[in-house]
Amino acid sequence: MKKRLAIILGSILVVAIIVSVCAISFGDGVSLLESLGIISKTHNDDTVVAEYNGFKVTQAMIDTQRSAGNLAGDDTQSDANMKDDSDRAIIDRLITGQMLTDEAEARGVAATQEEMDENLATLKGAYEQYDDVKKMIDDYCKGAGISIDEYWKQVYDQSYGRISRTNLKLALCKEYCSEIGYTGDYEEMMQTEEFDNYYNEYRAELLSSHSADIQYYSK
Repeated sequence: MKKRLAIILGSILVVAIIVSVCAISFGDGVSLLESLGIISKTHNDDTVVAEYNGFKVTQAMIDTQRSAGNLAGDDTQSDANMKDDSDRAIIDRLITGQMLTDEAEARGVAATQEEMDENLATLKGAYEQYDDVKKMIDDYCKGAGISIDEYWKQVYDQSYGRISRTNLKLALCKEYCSEIGYTGDYEEMMQTEEFDNYYNEYRAELLSSHSADIQYYSK
């Protein structure tokens, strides 16, 4: 029950961030979400620059991440590592995300179809209920040149990795609480700097332990 609540709250948080960030505009009435949509459409260099166990990182993925980060600004990048927009740093973040998804699968906590369906329903509900959310998502679709149905498919396809990583983070937090003898609410512990440091160390160790399986290519 708590895991499901965390996933739903995470989805609502994503929508809340969209609403708050997208109040920014970039001239000629172009909103941030429309700008992000344009970015997703214009960055199309499919050159593979790195690979990990079949997971390919393309130059387009790097360019999109960098451009999106530049638009959002420092307020959304509290982690110092996230502020590093070099190609290598972005590649490592993308590959670490895939490693975390793999870890979730290995531990048996990967996203289920029920969780993915519920996540999509939550986001669609916010789209239908809140005019601001509808406008921002519509702006993104306009910039990306896609239909709302294509947008929901993208959201659904991407939700597997995001929910799997959320589930893994919850599992790691439970383990951490057990290790330190913490008996309070583990979801509250997840919001602490103490656990954040633990989780960041876990990610760094994961990347390091699988470094031999990563191939970096020059363009």
